[in-house]
Amino acid sequence: MAYLFGIDLLTNEFIWINIARNSNSRVAGDTSLAFLLDYFHITDIMNVHDFFSMMASEIVENPMEADVVVTDYETICADDAEIIREYDFERIKVLMEG
Repeated sequence: MAYLFGIDLLTNEFIWINIARNSNSRVAGDTSLAFLLDYFHITDIMNVHDFFSMMASEIVENPMEADVVVTDYETICADDAEIIREYDFERIKVLMEG
């Protein structure tokens, strides 16, 4: 069973989840959906800036000095630098899983 998104009725927010639940259920909503609540509030605890700041050995002002650049803007950086955008969900997920 796959859950692509959820709607938090208290905050009126659309939350992109895109997770699969290991289940033999053939009908959505047939099992408890309580496990989804953790995903609704995960960004209340940590955002992308906090996550990458915790992982960094050093934070630099100049993108040309960085090994990894996290940005949504067109940025001039070193040729061998990895650029991570906000929509690079799979790359961020791999980093979160460690």
